[in-house]
Amino acid sequence: MFEGGIVLIGAIIGDIVGSRFEFNNHRNKNFKLFAEDCHVTDDSIMTLAIAKAIMETERAINKDYEKNGYYSLLEEMSVRYMQEIGRKYPDVVMDIDLINGFFVRILNLITVLEMGLPCG
Repeated sequence: MFEGGIVLIGAIIGDIVGSRFEFNNHRNKNFKLFAEDCHVTDDSIMTLAIAKAIMETERAINKDYEKNGYYSLLEEMSVRYMQEIGRKYPDVVMDIDLINGFFVRILNLITVLEMGLPCG
């Protein structure tokens, strides 16, 4: 499993478990973890797609590749895998503006991490 894979799995499980509360807040900590009304969300799909895009981009190019080329390929791979994975879940609505914003935030986070600045 790639570095950070356990965190991604936890994020996706949390997203699916919390899906039934997305528009119906639940403040009580007593609830069934997986219920029939839990479902995959656009966040779940985007998380999987970005993880796949990062792994495939890393495989496709050399680490010494110029930054612009790396980010360009990462963007291409991100769109490809969001479409590929998203097609498997046609009932999940994916907003293109949300996807673009998500990608910009990912690039900003990568830049901050590369500079060694604290996140958050």
